[in-house]
Amino acid sequence: MASQLIANLEACASRDDLGDICQAIEEAPSFDQLALAQLAIASGEAEVTAAALGRIESRLGAALGAHVAARYSELITEVDAVRSLEARLVQSHSRVERLAATVRRVRTTTVGQHEQLSGRVSQLEHMQECSSLLRRVQRLLYLCWRLHEAVDASKARRSAGGGAGSGAWRIELSSAELPKAAVALREVEEILEEEEERLDGVELVAPELQFARSVGAAVRRQADGMLREALRSLNQPSLTTALQVFFSLGCLRDKVEEAVAAAAASLGTDVSDALTNIDARAARGGRAGWVAALWGQVEAVGE
Repeated sequence: MASQLIANLEACASRDDLGDICQAIEEAPSFDQLALAQLAIASGEAEVTAAALGRIESRLGAALGAHVAARYSELITEVDAVRSLEARLVQSHSRVERLAATVRRVRTTTVGQHEQLSGRVSQLEHMQECSSLLRRVQRLLYLCWRLHEAVDASKARRSAGGGAGSGAWRIELSSAELPKAAVALREVEEILEEEEERLDGVELVAPELQFARSVGAAVRRQADGMLREALRSLNQPSLTTALQVFFSLGCLRDKVEEAVAAAAASLGTDVSDALTNIDARAARGGRAGWVAALWGQVEAVGE
C-alpha cells in the first residue's frame, strides 16, 4: 500500500511542467502523512519510502526552480509593482492617520469651544435673570420706602379692637399722602404680579411685602370710606382724592359704577320715604296743600 502511494507521487513528480505536477497532485488521492508512515513501518519499507520521498522532493524543487527561472523577469516586475503599491499604501495610511488626527483635533477643539460657549451663554442668562431680579428688588424696596414715608407723614391711629396696652395699630393715611401711596402701591402690585414667586425666597423683601399689603388694604379701605362720605356730604375735595386713588390703583371704573349704583339705590329709598312721610294734615288741606307738601319733600330729597 505504501509503495503504491509512493508510485503515484513519483508519477506526479515525473512530469516536466510545474502546472502539470500541481494538477496531477490535485487529481491524485488525498495524501495522509501519518497513514503513509504507519504503512511504511508496518511493511518494513521505511528506508525505501524515505528515499522515494527525497527523490520526489528533489524533482519538485527542480521543477519549482525551473518555473521561477522561466518567469524571473515577470516575477521581478510583479515584486517591483508590489513594492510600489506598498509605498503608496504606506503613504495613504500616513495621510489617513494625519487626516484622522486632524479630525480628532478639530472635533476636540470644536466640542470644547461649543461646551465653553454653551456654559458662557447659560452663565449670561443667569446673570441677566439675577440682574433683572435685582433691579426689581431695588425698585420694590424704593417703593416700600416711599410707602413708609407716606405712613410716617400721617398719624397712626389705634384700632377700635385694641386696648391701651394691646399695641394693636392700624395704618391711617392723611388725604395728602393717600394718592402718593396709591401710585406707589400700583407699581408694587405690578411687580408682585410678575415676580412674586421669585421674590418669596428673598429674606430682605419678605417684611416689606407684608407691609405693602397692609398699606394696600388700608388705602383701599380709606378710599372707600372717603368716597361714600364725599357722596353723602357732597365734599368735592374728598371726592376728588378718592377718585384719584382709585384711578392710580387701576380700579376707577369699577368703583364709580359701584358708587353710582349705591347712590341710585339710596336715592330711590329717600324718594320712597319722602313720599310715604307726607304730612296727613297737608293732605287734608286739599289738592294744593298736598302738592305743596309733595314738592317740599322732593326738594328736600334733591338737596
